[in-house]
Amino acid sequence: MTVFKKRHLFTALFVLGMGATASLTPGAAQSFPTVGQCRGAWNNSSAKSTCDYASPVYAALSVTNSGQCLIYVDCLTSKGGTRYNNFAGSVNEMSRLHNCNGRLKLDGC
Repeated sequence: MTVFKKRHLFTALFVLGMGATASLTPGAAQSFPTVGQCRGAWNNSSAKSTCDYASPVYAALSVTNSGQCLIYVDCLTSKGGTRYNNFAGSVNEMSRLHNCNGRLKLDGC
């Protein structure tokens, strides 16, 4: 193989490699929700009125590394007790949560 051909082969492999690297960069084309957006969705859910943040020890509402809203709450049951729940989902799903006898469920009981 001549020097000319080797140089073009190297250039082609380098350019192809750079393109593959750029397209595989984590989070490059993703847009994650903010904690504020997740909190706003939670505040709009019907579950909010009968569920409260579970623990002051860790973040009760956050965004996961995969871009989901994450919440930890205690929800009231029909017998007056509480049940611990955690939920991870989209902003849209967070706003659709309901408290079904102490359990968080999407779109009603």
